[in-house]
Amino acid sequence: MSFLIRCLTKRSVLIITTFVVCYAITASVFHAMPDPVVGDPQPFVSLMYLPHGVSILAIMLFGWKALPALLAGNMIGDVLFKPDMFQTSDAIMWVGPMCIAILSSYLAFEVFRCIGKNSYAREGIEISWKQILAVGCAAAAINALAQKIVFSDILAAGHDQIVYWSYAIGNVWGLFVFLCILMFGFRWARLYRRANTGLFD
Repeated sequence: MSFLIRCLTKRSVLIITTFVVCYAITASVFHAMPDPVVGDPQPFVSLMYLPHGVSILAIMLFGWKALPALLAGNMIGDVLFKPDMFQTSDAIMWVGPMCIAILSSYLAFEVFRCIGKNSYAREGIEISWKQILAVGCAAAAINALAQKIVFSDILAAGHDQIVYWSYAIGNVWGLFVFLCILMFGFRWARLYRRANTGLFD
């Protein structure tokens, strides 16, 4: 039991840490950039949302068991980098989008599993990065549609389409960049390990 608890703790810490780091990069760099469509920086939209990649990878590896850690990472990111969100009296303004974003990723994996395209990591099954990207795009579409519905009452006429496409593009682009970073990181690690074992001598 103690070993299981340690494994769960390590997994949760890894997911939360990775999520918060990616959230920090997104909030510090991409949230500060003006939305090219709207003009001003939008408080709930990013045109490159790296944490979406963390959500997709974590759910691919751990399934529904990753959800609590992802929600915790998202909440910590909001507290650290979006303190203004807590000044609103409407809790759904920050709790709603957070839950929708995480659950959309899980729902996308379940939809793919139901149609015979199981994309969860399984022993003996090679990971298809193209399929993971497809699941991530589906999750982005589900999330964007749900966020559009949530924000429909507070957005000016016509801006709901902007929010939809901004969410969709931001999530897909963030996932693509996150996966590229992972693949180049793994490749560099393999080259570094081979170099240290003298294979290049």
